[in-house]
Amino acid sequence: MQGIVFTEFLDMVEDRFTPEVADRMITAAAVPSDGAYTIHVEVRKLYPDAELPTFTCDTSTPGRLTMLYRSSRPFADLAEGLIAGCIAHFCE
Repeated sequence: MQGIVFTEFLDMVEDRFTPEVADRMITAAAVPSDGAYTIHVEVRKLYPDAELPTFTCDTSTPGRLTMLYRSSRPFADLAEGLIAGCIAHFCE
C-alpha cells in the first residue's frame, strides 16, 4: 500500500510508541518497498500510470457537501470512516 493511510499510521505508531517500534513493524512486514511510501501527488509523478482514487465534490447546495469517491480498490468504507471521523472531530 503506497499512500497517506499507511504513512499516517506509521506517524501515529511513532508518536504513541517509538520510531523503533515502527521500524520493527516495517521490517517484520517484509514489504517490497522496505517501508518507503509517499502521498498521491508524488505517486503520480513517480508512477504516471498508477490507479489513484478520486473525489468529486459538489457544493452547489448551500450548507451541503456531496462527495463522490471513485477507486478500483475497495476503500470506500475507509473513506467514509475518515470523513465521519473528521465531521465528529471538527463538529462540522
